[in-house]
Amino acid sequence: MSIPRDFSIVDGKGGEETLQALELVSKLALKFNFEQWLIEHAPQESHLQVQAGAGTGKTAVMIRRVDFLLHSVDGLALNDIAMITFTRDATHEMRSRLMDHLKTRHGVSGKAWYIDWLEQFPALNISTIHSLARRLLQSVCAEIGLGRSFRLNAFRQEKKRIIEDVLAAQISAQETISKVLRLPLYKFIENAVSFWEELSRKGLSLIDIEGIDWGNCTDADGARLQTIFSTLFAQAEAKLESLKLNQNSASLDDLTRQLATLASRRSLLGTGGPTFRYLFVDEFQDSDESQIRLVAALCRDFGAVLFVVGDIKQSIYRFRGATYTAFNALEKAISSFGGTLAEYTLAKNYRTASAVLDRLHPRFSSWNANGWLPYRSQDRLVPTVQDQGSFRSSGYRKKGERHQAQVLEWIREAADTLPTSGSDGRRPRAAVLVRTHREAELVHEWCSGAGIACEVRRGGDLFASEATYDLLALITAFLHPGDSVALLNLAATAYSEVHIPWPLLLRHKGDGAALRSAMENHQLTEHWAGLVETSRSEPVLSLLRSAIEHLEPSRRIRDRERERIAAEHSDWNEAEVLREANQAGIRYQLDLDRLVELMHKTFNENFASLYSVQEWLTVQRSVNREQERLDLPDEVLPAVLCTTVHASKGAEFHTVILPFTHRPFRFDRSELLLTQVANRWRAAWRLMVDEDSVITNSLYASSNQDEALEVRREETRLLYVAMTRCQRRLWICAFENSLATENWGDLLR
Repeated sequence: MSIPRDFSIVDGKGGEETLQALELVSKLALKFNFEQWLIEHAPQESHLQVQAGAGTGKTAVMIRRVDFLLHSVDGLALNDIAMITFTRDATHEMRSRLMDHLKTRHGVSGKAWYIDWLEQFPALNISTIHSLARRLLQSVCAEIGLGRSFRLNAFRQEKKRIIEDVLAAQISAQETISKVLRLPLYKFIENAVSFWEELSRKGLSLIDIEGIDWGNCTDADGARLQTIFSTLFAQAEAKLESLKLNQNSASLDDLTRQLATLASRRSLLGTGGPTFRYLFVDEFQDSDESQIRLVAALCRDFGAVLFVVGDIKQSIYRFRGATYTAFNALEKAISSFGGTLAEYTLAKNYRTASAVLDRLHPRFSSWNANGWLPYRSQDRLVPTVQDQGSFRSSGYRKKGERHQAQVLEWIREAADTLPTSGSDGRRPRAAVLVRTHREAELVHEWCSGAGIACEVRRGGDLFASEATYDLLALITAFLHPGDSVALLNLAATAYSEVHIPWPLLLRHKGDGAALRSAMENHQLTEHWAGLVETSRSEPVLSLLRSAIEHLEPSRRIRDRERERIAAEHSDWNEAEVLREANQAGIRYQLDLDRLVELMHKTFNENFASLYSVQEWLTVQRSVNREQERLDLPDEVLPAVLCTTVHASKGAEFHTVILPFTHRPFRFDRSELLLTQVANRWRAAWRLMVDEDSVITNSLYASSNQDEALEVRREETRLLYVAMTRCQRRLWICAFENSLATENWGDLLR
């Protein structure tokens, strides 16, 4: 068929021949994507499931689908649409890109309705699934025994205390655990809490836990453990539920779990919470069971039309309870009330050089043939970037100086040969992607020793930053200006001008009055007394801004780093020292600015108190591992970034280096493996008593084989994510493993 000289399509509607012509255009013009166009213009009332490969433009498709619906659905307003993202940063990006899209369309067309939609923008529901669940739960919280102002809590310390209490009631714990099982009490409690966390990750309710099949054990030690486990976790869960009600608090996982459970008993419609006609869900492959049930319930009860997008090849959050079978589970749930999901695939890749994709395809196909990666023929990424790029794979047999030298040589080469500007106008970066935070720190140590500027990003770590700890110490000192511990903690931060001689304070043996007297000779800052006086009358957020302005913590961070770097790297010149010190100061200030911005969004200036801000920041520090830090400005941004593969999800880099491929998939450790058979959970467990002694139950052997395969599959998906972050160059240090240990090196051979 040839392309007609003239043809037209209005709002996605045209004859069969017209659509065939459009598909031909797509094959001839790489900039036009027929698959994207089909998704954007799919029937308005169709539930859509989109399998979007790496770098295929799924966010752009979601935004253009929203635009199409606004144009074609009568009476549709922005507040009729809800969009669920995986992280808060993704929420911010989606909101920003949708607003930019509407502004651009208005600038091109001049149509007044774009102004109307921009004015409606604040009413648009874009949030993480936990944020949406919290708003919905607040409207029905009385039904589960919570008040509307319930708090979030991770309950880490509470869980440890509950385990201790239940054990104490069951047995003479110290004697029994230590002597009979040859396991220290503290170690048993650590393992018990870890097992309990696994029950929570899998979404087990108290009723589920009470009905667990724990198998059996033939030896006396194992039988004793079976007796303990069969009652320990059910009693502990009951105590935790009671504690949550008494404290009017819930965990993050409770939000979706409680709502999904409630939805199984009644409709969520008419609860007084937010409602919507269209529901978009990004990164759906990372959903856990309760989130899947909740999405299906919202579709059923609200009559919402679904748009779910993701890629099962990029499902890498199994450790959080996510399942790579999420799409299948949703399809089954939707079909239970007569719904169907129309499936689409996006494969045209706008990220990676064609030559690199050609090198990756045979490897991905072999992983599929082995049953490790679901990689169908239609999943092959079709390149649009016609570039030779660079693919390297260099072997190493053990960690050592030669391996370190190779990694540093590649990092230096990558940094020195990056283009000055990318297609988006931003400075291209090289990323060193690793499996763990410890590996990231090791790369940073290597780079620092070699004089290579390198930024380490852990992902979701704003509330674990130094700026957060320092700000919390400042707020606590304002709350308790006469408390010696609060003042000592503040003295250890960047808000203090003085260095406290800690050895001189030891003689006071914790005596508060003596410590305060000793500290009178070490005034924290000339502004401190005045700030304390001001704190009694000035609004909290204004007070904190004044304190930051007068105490200049980022300047002290810069000066402190300059002294440290000069002392540790005597071979560095002054420019290198200043560059690193300035980056540290700017990083600290950016974190501080972001914290203040979030406080303004959370609190009304007139209603915030020091106590409420302290409580909020304490909770965020404990449970929030999603809030990203702001990027450094391009002018001070190091050319090299080191981060984990999990933290790199959704990002892209000019050059990707994988320095470590020897880390074993699994380690010898205690573990709990859960499977569901005929609506009943089975618990297979393994307890490490010491290096030479292991206790397991009867279910462990078979479950362990299944777990080994599932772990290999997830590690394969993780490696797939790492390899598809690159734009032009992918360089891999491939471990030439001569042992039986399974690792990325095995997958790369």
